[in-house]
Amino acid sequence: MSDLAPSLFTLPDQASVCFFNSSKRMDSTNRIIIGSSILTFSLISIVLNVTVIVALFYSWSSFRRQPFTQFVLSMITAGTIYTSVNFFVSIPCSFNYCQYLQEDNLLIFLSLPNTLSFIAYLLANFGFSIYRSCIVFDLFRNHMRVVQMITLYLPWILSIYTVIDTTSRGCIKRFNRWSIGYTYNCSNCNVWFGISFIDVNFYVGQVLPILMCLMYGVMIGNIYWKKTHNNGKSKKFTAFDVKLAFQYLLVCLVQYLASFLFYIVPKIGNGSIIAIIAMNIIGVIDMGLNPLILLIFNSKVRFSTSVLFQFIPCVRVNQPKLATVTIIQRKSTY
Repeated sequence: MSDLAPSLFTLPDQASVCFFNSSKRMDSTNRIIIGSSILTFSLISIVLNVTVIVALFYSWSSFRRQPFTQFVLSMITAGTIYTSVNFFVSIPCSFNYCQYLQEDNLLIFLSLPNTLSFIAYLLANFGFSIYRSCIVFDLFRNHMRVVQMITLYLPWILSIYTVIDTTSRGCIKRFNRWSIGYTYNCSNCNVWFGISFIDVNFYVGQVLPILMCLMYGVMIGNIYWKKTHNNGKSKKFTAFDVKLAFQYLLVCLVQYLASFLFYIVPKIGNGSIIAIIAMNIIGVIDMGLNPLILLIFNSKVRFSTSVLFQFIPCVRVNQPKLATVTIIQRKSTY
């Protein structure tokens, strides 16, 4: 970075000075490479998320009665919010220090959706895994509607509460324009009885994805056990459950990696360009994985998307297989 960079704008508060004094600066060429990487993956992620959202609403009459759709919308909404923040914070800060964010309060406000959406996405995935476990293991059969409402809306309530509470206590995640990355540094994060929120967030971000992976693994084992013992389940129904479990097992693994890298990369990367790119794009890849998996594996979502883009000559509109439609309709009864 050029020594003249600080003169581009004033450093109005202690946090900005702290970031500037504690950060390893890089030259403009590396900043362009990092910014271009974030921009590319953000565009891909936002296109995937928005495409699936529009496709679902375009064919809402065939999706609206399926609880699965509501969970998908919750996760994709969180992913869209998370990725959208990049376009007015991390990308302009990478290319040109985001000079319009001179006020620290404005930087805090614009960074809040990043924290909120990441926590909401993690908890929404965890809520969905609990809901799927109740279906697969036939738990709370007479109270599935209550389970659905709790696992669908509680993640957002907890996320909003966490962001408001930690921010009000001074534990603030901002974007560091110098080192190019979101961080809790230069703020006080001992928010609960002297316990650091950074540590809590780190372990929760590790433990929940591991729990989800274990849950989906047990679900897959249970489904195959039922299939072997012919426990009244049709083979088609079993295939759908296994496919869904494998899809979200992959999502959970990537989410674990995203949470792990957010905290580990800054410690071991020593400010290298590869480390910074990895730290910035792994979360974006995580948020774009869910809609990508749906477009690849869910024939009904794929059909609705192809209908949406049927004006493009090369797009073929193939009606989803009858078996898949039957399975999805059967799922809507839960």
